[in-house]
Amino acid sequence: MQLSQQQLEEIKQFVLRKGFVYLDVQMEIVDHVASAIEERMKADPQLDFSRALQETHASFGVLGFSTIADAVTNGLHKKYNRFFWKNFCSFFSYKYILLLLLGTLLAYQAQLLLMDKGWWLTVLTVTLLLDALVTLLTKFSRVKLGQYLSFRLSRDYFVLQGTFLFFVLLFKSHVEVVDPIFGLHLASAIVSVFLVLYVVYLVTAFRKMNFGIAESMELKKKYQYLNS
Repeated sequence: MQLSQQQLEEIKQFVLRKGFVYLDVQMEIVDHVASAIEERMKADPQLDFSRALQETHASFGVLGFSTIADAVTNGLHKKYNRFFWKNFCSFFSYKYILLLLLGTLLAYQAQLLLMDKGWWLTVLTVTLLLDALVTLLTKFSRVKLGQYLSFRLSRDYFVLQGTFLFFVLLFKSHVEVVDPIFGLHLASAIVSVFLVLYVVYLVTAFRKMNFGIAESMELKKKYQYLNS
């Protein structure tokens, strides 16, 4: 048998009362629960919907619907991690290698020019500006998509900015005092590589966020369709 729209709405409200607030998680739980209820009511035509719902919930054990929610969360984590690292590694292919080397060289030369002019303050300022830009870009989307776990998980890679600042400040003193080896400022070279990796990281993280936004928008359309 097939459940009515009213019965599906009752399942949604039941799931919401259990504390599952993300809409994409709710949809997965509702789908599983609705299928289980349909099977129960088909096997026992005398079983009413409310009783079938309670029995279905009880069948998940002490953890209840958390088992489904955890599976959805873990699945999304793996999906977005694969997306991120696949895109991140793609920048080290032959198509981008010359661009990466050029970027490293430019970062190195910029440090030498700014060594006595507080280069680290420049890097810190640029990083904070990037952070502010990312925050502004996600703020508008968060208003519309904040109820979706897929959107929240798609933004989690931006947390590396704090780690980046830590390494910049850690290397600052070494860059300014360590003597060059064969004309190469080793600390500056290391920071230059890190700067390029950071840019690659930001671009990849931005792609990942856009991917999450697109998926969340599709889920939003689906959710609106199901509720229409």
